Amino acid sequence: MIRLLRSSLLHDLVEEVRELVPTVLEEDIRELGNPALTFKFFRFSAAELGEIVGWAEQEKLACWRGKEVLILSFYHWKQVRSLEEFAGRSAVLKKFAAELADFRQRFLTREWELTLPSGKLVVNRPLIMGILNVTPDSFSDGGKYLAAERAVEHALEMVAEGADIIDIGAESTRPGAEPVPLEEEWQRIQPVLRNIRRQSNIPISVDTYKAEIARRALQEGADLVNDISGLTFDPAMASVVARAGVPVILMHIKGTPKNMQKNPDYRNLMEEVYEFLWRQVEFARQQGIEQTIVDPGIGFGKRWEDNFELIRRLEEFRGLGCPVLLGPSRKSFLGNLLDRPPQERLAGTLAACAVGEIFGADIFRVHDVRQVREAVLVARAVQLKKA
Repeated sequence: MIRLLRSSLLHDLVEEVRELVPTVLEEDIRELGNPALTFKFFRFSAAELGEIVGWAEQEKLACWRGKEVLILSFYHWKQVRSLEEFAGRSAVLKKFAAELADFRQRFLTREWELTLPSGKLVVNRPLIMGILNVTPDSFSDGGKYLAAERAVEHALEMVAEGADIIDIGAESTRPGAEPVPLEEEWQRIQPVLRNIRRQSNIPISVDTYKAEIARRALQEGADLVNDISGLTFDPAMASVVARAGVPVILMHIKGTPKNMQKNPDYRNLMEEVYEFLWRQVEFARQQGIEQTIVDPGIGFGKRWEDNFELIRRLEEFRGLGCPVLLGPSRKSFLGNLLDRPPQERLAGTLAACAVGEIFGADIFRVHDVRQVREAVLVARAVQLKKA
């Protein structure tokens, strides 16, 4: 596994290096001038590490070595590519160069074409996923769209406001939420899904971790599955998705909705979330699922400060080679910071999404479609000088 450490923030890089080599001084890292590309490599033998470190020192590259782990800094991609010139000198460097080349290809990919039952979904600009909660107890709008007619009406309103995907969920996953029986969840979803599909060809996602709900929803016209467990809660989910040939959203969660916010703790937040998603992407591929989207799971088993770090370092998840979904909409980490109830967290949501666009998000799962769409378009225009 390879991670790109987003080292433009010195504090983050210092923490990562000190975890590996506690004796390193911050001043020594500061003198590097924040190299643009700092990688963390895993699962090397002592002999392999020795050979790679020898090459890095010859090239005057900063590196820190631990047991089976190496952190190595480059200043630009040209230096990474130059490794290929040395690859013929040893099998170790050849393997190392190949892994870096594969990672570079994944990381620099900025466009995907997803195949859906209803057509193609091209991810080459910020996509907006409109949240449609058909629940009585969701944290922000529980009960508001429980009636099927009102839910369908709201879905079509979001389509008119510029939603690219509608995400239907019938079980609240707020902290402390109790599971909903399968048949009750389906009774909420079916009429809404069926009627949206009759009136629109908008891509529809079903937000569920139950394989049977996903199977039924796909038969009724859903296009993709949004699994908050990343294929870990229901062992049958992967086969349902694989047989349907649809994309799946793999989210990181620590615990379950009922207990996820009971003192969550991380040794290394970014590494644990990244490794989980990396492992689940690989698992999905082994099960025959070729189309994956990753979601770091803002608010799902995270400490208050973790949510801000995940957004700040969102670009690191591009190393997984998948579109990255960000879902900060109206969540409690914003409410705690701004001292606002869910319905008054629009400003915080817009700020989080704009920053998320700058730091690498591709899809935004939100309640306020029009406002978020406009905010991320402005953020994109600032970067590209065009919308």
